[in-house]
Amino acid sequence: MGVWKLKGCPRCGGDVFLDRDEEKRWYEQCLQCGYFNELKDLAGFHGQPREREPVPVGKNQQPGRPESRGDIT
Repeated sequence: MGVWKLKGCPRCGGDVFLDRDEEKRWYEQCLQCGYFNELKDLAGFHGQPREREPVPVGKNQQPGRPESRGDIT
């Protein structure tokens, strides 16, 4: 079963078809120019934590909002 990405080709901007080959590897191929790219397997990434830096929240700043003024209640 394949999936289409309309205008997803990095080379020509054409339509890209996503599918698996006989060895169960994912690939994408452009219908217009023939661009071919073998996609990485996500199984190797499963379970690995993403590296993120904590974002400090200031004394007068509420999470999810732009900096607020402490003198307004």
